[in-house]
Amino acid sequence: MTEGRRDFVCLILLCALCLVVYGRCATFEHTLYDDPNIIFENEHVQQGLTLESIRWAFTTPNFGLYMALPTLTFLIDRDLFGDWDGGYHLSTLFWHLLCVASFYLVMRRLTGAFAPVLAASLLVAVHPVQAMTINWISARNEIIPPVFMLWSIDFYRQGTLTGVSGFDRKRLRLYGASLLLMLLGLLSKQGIVLLPVVLLLLDYWPLQRITLQPDKPLQTLNRMLRLSLEKIPWFLLSLIGVGLAFYGKMNFGAFEDETLQSPLNNIGFSAVSFVRYLFHLVYPERYLMAYSAFQWTPAWWMVAGSVLLLGSITATAFYLLWRQPWMIVFWAWFVCFLLPVSGLVRYASESIALRYLYAPGMGIYLLVAFGLFSLIQRFLKPPRPSGKTPSNEKKSKAGKMGEVISQKEKVPPLFWSIVAVLTIACAAQAYRQSGFWRNAQSIAERSLVVSGGTNALAHNHLSVLFERQGQQAKYFAHVKAAFDLEPGRSAWRANYATALGRRGQYRECLEITEPLLKTLPDSVMANNLYGLALTGLGRYEEALPYLEKAVSIEPRYVPAQYNLGACLEQLGRLEEALSHYEQALAEQPGHSLSQQRRAIVQKQLELQRK
Repeated sequence: MTEGRRDFVCLILLCALCLVVYGRCATFEHTLYDDPNIIFENEHVQQGLTLESIRWAFTTPNFGLYMALPTLTFLIDRDLFGDWDGGYHLSTLFWHLLCVASFYLVMRRLTGAFAPVLAASLLVAVHPVQAMTINWISARNEIIPPVFMLWSIDFYRQGTLTGVSGFDRKRLRLYGASLLLMLLGLLSKQGIVLLPVVLLLLDYWPLQRITLQPDKPLQTLNRMLRLSLEKIPWFLLSLIGVGLAFYGKMNFGAFEDETLQSPLNNIGFSAVSFVRYLFHLVYPERYLMAYSAFQWTPAWWMVAGSVLLLGSITATAFYLLWRQPWMIVFWAWFVCFLLPVSGLVRYASESIALRYLYAPGMGIYLLVAFGLFSLIQRFLKPPRPSGKTPSNEKKSKAGKMGEVISQKEKVPPLFWSIVAVLTIACAAQAYRQSGFWRNAQSIAERSLVVSGGTNALAHNHLSVLFERQGQQAKYFAHVKAAFDLEPGRSAWRANYATALGRRGQYRECLEITEPLLKTLPDSVMANNLYGLALTGLGRYEEALPYLEKAVSIEPRYVPAQYNLGACLEQLGRLEEALSHYEQALAEQPGHSLSQQRRAIVQKQLELQRK
């Protein structure tokens, strides 16, 4: 079989495997975790593909993330599939298929190896940790950037092989294509900002543009410096990517209030996060849709142990720098692409998010595949006859650095046997994990099972679902559970205060809301809740300024309009009350409470006029 035909067969195999494992996503619903805000309740996305929505996608962050290209795909999905969730899922699966195929082709060309690359590609395709990313529509922004990143690497590789020492038109064209693809990746999400560092490592292996010569350190350093300067355009793009990331978060207010963490704490936090990510790659069973980090700092022994483990792996990679150069390259791949989301800059409520492993995990999959192949080669290698070492083996270890397998060498059957068992096990577990994402309730309930009921986000999601189903007792129980688990989080406090207000427990509502109002004095929700509680206690004059402030902050907020109308009604200011009920109905025509009170006030006004 020719090499081209073999690659074609492998691509068909990889795609078929993905379809078998993930294809049922066409029957899945969307989740409550970011999907409504990013897609299904986003008025811009719901417009479909228009000039205005395209302009918005490229100029405005989408729910705290600058992700212009993924948002563009959501606009296309809206036109193609309307309200059918399965269509959005299939679109995400398509991008995963494209990424798996790209990974296989690019790594095959880059490393020149077949068997380890195919093994790594199988892990990219069906490692169980991928189930979250592939079955969560909003996580498409983790899949699209690696597609562009991989082809950026491939065009860079082609540029290095032009056979000239400087820059000619062909090399400039290829480098330009690499830069353009990196830019497209950054316009999708900014997790690939350290791609230039990875390119420098690829210069060492497998491109062999850097030869480490301990006896000629200045020559080696000079070469490294020249190649670093060559990467300046890529580093400039990285700066743009950092700017886009901060723009998205600042637009979302992520660096304010309780979300911003101490930089000193973040160093230890980041080290622990790396180890936790590695654990989930090794044991992808008990993982959640979101791991809360609210007011959590790892213990000193966790930080010390994590630093020791990471340092040991890094030291081993450096120790094998000449004999197994791929180890430092693939380990650095994992570190570089995970570093931006490891917690060094911590602004969100998650301690780790397994969707972030999509691109960094490729480095670990390559490390495992090449390491397994190398071990089996060493294990099955026939013993060397006694006598002198052949003279050709006395050459510099850098001479054939990283030559893992000759294209003419037969792959040991033991390697394929282990890969087959590993693939079947991963595919079965990925299929099982995917099933938990069939709807918002199943993934939330799974998160509670895994966490022993301690996942506040899952409780919050279930409260929303049970409220929609009219199951008020379950709704209140989950709202209270989320608040009890993380009482310092404003969102859970506001939800609990809202639930108390609905139950008529206005004194408790007032007590819960007061700290929230002190923390967020300009919050429409805090002012509305505080005014609601005072109104419920009959303190109408005190309530009025808070409700008026809530409406002035956000006139389209229906609860504040209704509550202000109710307060004014109790004060006998019926004309003003009626206007606020009507404003509430203008925003939400089906708001039943506003409909009822408007009808009552209208009758009262008619009686007064008579």
